[in-house]
Amino acid sequence: MKKDETKLQRSLRILWKLAREREVTVNDLYDYFEGQVSRRTIQRTLRDLSSADVPIRSTHGPHNEYRYTLDRPFDHIPETLTADETLAAVLLSQFSGVFEGTRIGEDIRTVFGKIEQLLPSGTVAVPTDFLGGQYIHYSQPGRTSLETYDEALQSIFRGILRTLVCRVSYRSKRYLFHPYSLLLHNGALYVVGKQPYYNDIIYLAVNRLRRVEVLDDPFLRDPDFSLRDFLADSFGIWYEEPVDVRIRFDAVVRPSIEHRNWHHSQRIEEAGDGGIILHMHVGPSLELMAWILRWGAHVEVLAPASLREEIRSTAASLQRNHASIRRNVPQTQRRTTRSGRGKKMLDI
Repeated sequence: MKKDETKLQRSLRILWKLAREREVTVNDLYDYFEGQVSRRTIQRTLRDLSSADVPIRSTHGPHNEYRYTLDRPFDHIPETLTADETLAAVLLSQFSGVFEGTRIGEDIRTVFGKIEQLLPSGTVAVPTDFLGGQYIHYSQPGRTSLETYDEALQSIFRGILRTLVCRVSYRSKRYLFHPYSLLLHNGALYVVGKQPYYNDIIYLAVNRLRRVEVLDDPFLRDPDFSLRDFLADSFGIWYEEPVDVRIRFDAVVRPSIEHRNWHHSQRIEEAGDGGIILHMHVGPSLELMAWILRWGAHVEVLAPASLREEIRSTAASLQRNHASIRRNVPQTQRRTTRSGRGKKMLDI
């Protein structure tokens, strides 16, 4: 405990202790403060709290020792965080980088500053480097920078919370929009909502919003809309009519496939040669194709035939694009790209 702890801080810590324990004694609190607060000061603080109408009750116990309890209906005391809750808070804090440079990012830092005040004294020690991303870091290549879209983001967020119609300028178009949710996907932030003119659910990339005007007109959010259900048949966010997909992965990349949840419909089957076959009922979107191509020569699409043909055509185009060596690529760089690093990087 800090020796320069204020009376307010001491009072709050006593209240936390009372809220967490059935009953406490002055000696319990003396130990709680590691002997750095006198018993007389603890007794005086308890009397001051009681005088301030905090419902603290005292009863005589063994050896004529007073035992203090807090009336259970009095539940306005901030709870301290357990070690597990603190770890969860630290992990979530890493996502604040998504909103770096915006007022929302500043608000997130303020929230976590307040969370730090709820840490149990002497129970959880969190190094500054841990909170700063030194030991746990959220990495997302291609993450959208939102610094210049702060005003639009604030307006969208206000529209979501207050269910207010927004007039948006998106790329070269301008229309009314009912904002429902924010969606973070592959480093980009989208706002999901309804375009009332067409009565369609659409995605708008926040970094492509030119202007957002929040109107005074409220809208009625569709009570049956669920973003989770809306995305259920997609491999990502872009919708295609779902089909049965079968993809074979060889033994090299098998460890990177079988222990992850790629889609709620997935089922894994042994291929018989050390590889596996991944079954999914999902839309064959460009996002799915990009993910398949990510695995290079270690993957084969078995079904449907249309997706297999799309992958074959794309692979042929890639081969044509890389058929000749460009003169402006240094020879040493070409040798590096042909090294054995690729095999190590497949286990991701």
